[in-house]
Amino acid sequence: MKRICIIWIQLLLVLFFVSAQTSTEYYLKGLACIEQDSNRLAVQNLTQGLATNSSDIRILLKRGEAYYNLDELEHAIADFQKANALQPGTANLWLARCHARNGDDAQAISFLEEHLESDFRLPETQIKRDAAFDDLQMTDEWFILWQKDWYTAEEAILQEADYYMVRNLPDEALASLERAISKGMMGADLLFMRGKINLQKENYAPAVSDLTSAINLDKNNVEYYKYRGLANLGAKRHKEAAEDFTQVLSNEPGHFDIYLARAEAYAGLQSYGQSVKDVSTYLNYFGSDQSALFQCGEYLFQNGDYINALKYFNMNMQDDPENAAYFKARGKTYTMTRTYQYAIYDLSMSLDLDPADGETWYYLGIARLETGDRTAACSDFEKALRAGETKALRYIIDHCQ
Repeated sequence: MKRICIIWIQLLLVLFFVSAQTSTEYYLKGLACIEQDSNRLAVQNLTQGLATNSSDIRILLKRGEAYYNLDELEHAIADFQKANALQPGTANLWLARCHARNGDDAQAISFLEEHLESDFRLPETQIKRDAAFDDLQMTDEWFILWQKDWYTAEEAILQEADYYMVRNLPDEALASLERAISKGMMGADLLFMRGKINLQKENYAPAVSDLTSAINLDKNNVEYYKYRGLANLGAKRHKEAAEDFTQVLSNEPGHFDIYLARAEAYAGLQSYGQSVKDVSTYLNYFGSDQSALFQCGEYLFQNGDYINALKYFNMNMQDDPENAAYFKARGKTYTMTRTYQYAIYDLSMSLDLDPADGETWYYLGIARLETGDRTAACSDFEKALRAGETKALRYIIDHCQ
């Protein structure tokens, strides 16, 4: 009897795990659909996710957002109310948006007040820039709402820095933060903001330092790891970047852009198989992204998987048959598969569009040399060398003297 109970428990655990996986997969599909403005399809996926896990707040919030984008406000409000019932306050801003769009100013103001009193509150400038509240801003209730100081002194500094960043004045934003920090304000969000600005200015070492300090104060904030990963990537600290991006994705797999960033970090470590895996994950949700398709082809090329690389470059060519980079990538790959006539055609087409690319001349020289056209090959190698492709010198010495 005891053995039967153990088997049932194991089966239930397996079913629970599969259910959770399915719920997360539907959530990710729905999230990707929203990002691509396919809100009806998002609703379908998120509804299937809720069928397996009706208490997943992430899915409720995202389905509510999809309904909101479709202007189906009654359904959106229902989802946001359910989310609030599960975690009070989490959907108040969305409910304020819905009621504002419905013209119910009193309800909109009420939910905005609750949002501003909560730990979920967004910066004042972000709320005031929200198009959902354009009409509401013309009312007396809106004016009265903002007579109260909702934000701390530290949050006010962050808003000042954000004001400068919106106007593309990063030095002024940094100066504002520096003044606050010099006065003893050392909150995690201040350090995070300074780190982000340093990252934007490509000051990678100070960015990593600030973001590490922010993480030491709040180890559970996914955004801190994301931006430190980007700073590490900029500094070519590929191992550290990959670790930061893994931390992000283990907590929130819906950060789709981080799959591409981690792929770049793995490529810096020459772990091209891992790079391909990450880009492939991204392409599961954004399969028509030509840049990601090209990136995947490049990693496959670097990994020596030329046949599969060709599949991706062919997809690029179908989308844009006049792109020099696509002709070059496919031509290089044909060279490596020893289909030299195809390589010569593609590389020549690439050079018609971009005649100054030394690497393309180099691969064209290799393809022509392999077909026995040494005179043309040597001319190509000379052009490659003049364009800065030093690898051509070895071929010139070996074959063109």
